[in-house]
Amino acid sequence: AGEIEEVGPRVIREQLAEHIDPGNLPTGERPQFRSVTRNAARRRIARAYRERLAPVPGVRLVTEASGSSPVYHLMVVRVDAARRDRVREVMAELGVATAIHYPTPIHLQRAYAHLEQGPGSCPVAERAAREMISLPMFPDLTEAQVDHVAGALRRALA
Repeated sequence: AGEIEEVGPRVIREQLAEHIDPGNLPTGERPQFRSVTRNAARRRIARAYRERLAPVPGVRLVTEASGSSPVYHLMVVRVDAARRDRVREVMAELGVATAIHYPTPIHLQRAYAHLEQGPGSCPVAERAAREMISLPMFPDLTEAQVDHVAGALRRALA
């Protein structure tokens, strides 16, 4: 137990240090977290993706709620479920890694089996799970990389 108490706070400090802008610490002001600038970068990257992908036939972008300010931890697009696996294969061949972050809708996960919401009970969620692809998204993604990803998706759907 002693090791956990000694290591715990040090680990927490190290993890927090990754998110605090050290330039703001000596001023005595409340520290700004790097996540603020990282989230802004993700929003900028998402805007770039959205601009490039909006006109691409076969790509459906997730709608942003009016007045919202999404963090874009993930950049998710939807494609025809019957083509999704092949689209991902082609993108991989073109050097673009993709992922399927949520392949099973919540109502079909074992933890919620007691609710007895079987297949077909939430058709919109089930369809979305079959269509979603997560594109590369991280704060340091460059415009050139966004262009490459968007071009690869365009080619995969052609």
